[in-house]
Amino acid sequence: MNNLVYKWPSPDMDLWKISNKDYSVLVKWSHDCFADYKKLSYRFYSCGYTTFIKVSSDMNNHVLSDKWFLTGIFLVRHSLELGIKALLCRVLPQKRDIQNAFKECCHDVSLLLEKYFDSGGTVPCQVDTYKNENTIFLIQPNRGNIPPRFGHFF
Repeated sequence: MNNLVYKWPSPDMDLWKISNKDYSVLVKWSHDCFADYKKLSYRFYSCGYTTFIKVSSDMNNHVLSDKWFLTGIFLVRHSLELGIKALLCRVLPQKRDIQNAFKECCHDVSLLLEKYFDSGGTVPCQVDTYKNENTIFLIQPNRGNIPPRFGHFF
């Protein structure tokens, strides 16, 4: 990936005309909205996490810290959006309700989360509150709390 051809977008770049197939991804929908959005959510989170690991591995590399860091933030933020959309697929009764919720909230994570709670969704939590090196578990989550670990939503 040291080739400068792939470092910067070219003026004629188009999402449908990808010349470098090394990083192509095929997304297949199973028509199980919850499972599909959950899988995408975990994949975006994994990419974001991997990006942060790469950035933190070389703190003196300004290309990584200046450019890749924001990419990592976007990927993790998008994983949260997809995760909440997966949860909405689980609590909304019909496909039309899901489509309306997605259209109404668009990419606004706070609106999506509010819609999830308004639709009867809850945040699972541990029985007790304690802190370990990576995680804080909550006894009584409320609308202001962030999920303790990403995987606990599912």
